[in-house]
Amino acid sequence: MRRALILLLTGCAVAPAGEPLTVSFRAVVRDAPYECGRTYGGLGRDGGSYRAEDLRFYVHDLRLVTETGEEVPLVLEPDGRWQDRDVALLDFEADCLDGTPDENAEVRGRAELPPSVALTALRFRLGVPPARNHLAAASQPPPLNVTGLFWGWQAGYQYLTALGTTDAGLSVFMLGAMGCTGDARMGTRRCAAENRAEIELPIAGREALETGAVVADLAALYAGIDTVADGGSVLGCESLASDPECGPMFAALGLDLRGGALGRQSFFRFEAR
Repeated sequence: MRRALILLLTGCAVAPAGEPLTVSFRAVVRDAPYECGRTYGGLGRDGGSYRAEDLRFYVHDLRLVTETGEEVPLVLEPDGRWQDRDVALLDFEADCLDGTPDENAEVRGRAELPPSVALTALRFRLGVPPARNHLAAASQPPPLNVTGLFWGWQAGYQYLTALGTTDAGLSVFMLGAMGCTGDARMGTRRCAAENRAEIELPIAGREALETGAVVADLAALYAGIDTVADGGSVLGCESLASDPECGPMFAALGLDLRGGALGRQSFFRFEAR
């Protein structure tokens, strides 16, 4: 009690309780590592080519599922750049388009896990918590200070951004909340479709979590569309329900165009080492 009071008075942060854990992420195009600037063939229904330009996404609400079905939250440890206590940014862009040369492929935190209980799954949300989604990016602490991932016209964050050049030009996928109304400054902004995908990945125990990785597969995102098709506002999808490319791309994340859950997704998988 006395130590906690001293830490409070001196302004020192108290580390969260629990076992330190790191969840690793990898980005791929099928079985090939995702590399910014690299061109991949055989993408989409038409087997088109795709030059990777950008891949970044936010995650939050990470939970570990035990063999008894209990959810144990992974409390994030702020690092001043890639994650705070609520949300983490995974960055595979590597200065290819308009980002920085640094990448981040880990989420680090602590979890109060019973020592003898096995883990069976990892759950997390793709995106930014609603309460923080409509704050001005330029005035936010990391990792929400990335203005390039903030939709000015929609006044919210891009939860997942994937940019690449196909034979038809720049193809974009930008996932974010839609149908938003109200004033963020007054705390009244609400969205008809939050579009925060709930991801659940089976894992075979604690050792698998520590040595394996969550894999994000760009090929799965494009599997249901043609790389040169443009039936809507852009080549690809900007989360508009009127864009025919958005339906299959949303389905790859387990979402429908009304912001609901489909129950299945193909973009993420867990691979043990």
